[in-house]
Amino acid sequence: MARRALVLRSTWISSLMGDAFRSVLAGLLNENRMQGQVDLEWLSAGMFLQYPEIAGFDAAIFFPEQPDKLTFWEQYEMAMPLWLPSVDFWTRIHAVGEFRYSVFASRWFAELPEGVEAASSSACALPLKLFFQASDFGELARDSPITPAFWFHLTDYAIFPHLQLFSSAAELIEQLLSADLVQISSQMAAFNVQTWQKSATFYLTALCALLGSRADGTPLTPQFMPQPTGPDEWASACAQHSS
Repeated sequence: MARRALVLRSTWISSLMGDAFRSVLAGLLNENRMQGQVDLEWLSAGMFLQYPEIAGFDAAIFFPEQPDKLTFWEQYEMAMPLWLPSVDFWTRIHAVGEFRYSVFASRWFAELPEGVEAASSSACALPLKLFFQASDFGELARDSPITPAFWFHLTDYAIFPHLQLFSSAAELIEQLLSADLVQISSQMAAFNVQTWQKSATFYLTALCALLGSRADGTPLTPQFMPQPTGPDEWASACAQHSS
């Protein structure tokens, strides 16, 4: 039975580079007579699947074009074996896409006050070469491959464990055929449990801190105004704001 893999939606797979990679994959499968072993379905524009339909696939492949695309976390939470290009391969195919419009863009510290402060020599002294300079695809040559590679290393695409990374079309096919999908899924599920527990503990602690009070009755967070406790206090507060 063929292993079914879903290529998740991204603007990159609809680009010329994405079309070329898709053709290479198809050629490899055809030349090696492997069509019956790997079945790839591309989630392109206009095609939408419900979660039960996505869960019917054995694995997923993702070419991220944004540093924080929700698709990644949704897929990981399903504990479905997930393949992504390695940092080196991702940089070589230059899948920058909307990275250029994020906080990684040069305009972040060129136009926003927070960016100016962070980039100043007295603060972080952020070097210009770490920010994207291109304003459209015709100017991509202005950006060094070092730029996307640097930021990619800081994303969950490179940090999360149990992700499957490939450096070529041939390696992707080989990994899809040889991987222990059950074991990978179990490892991802275990990591999800750990992160859920940590998240629940963090937000529970934060909520308790926000709702708690000191011994003298004042809020733990002084920046918040004390909440009125009765009709008289509410009336007084309203009178102050209306006067």
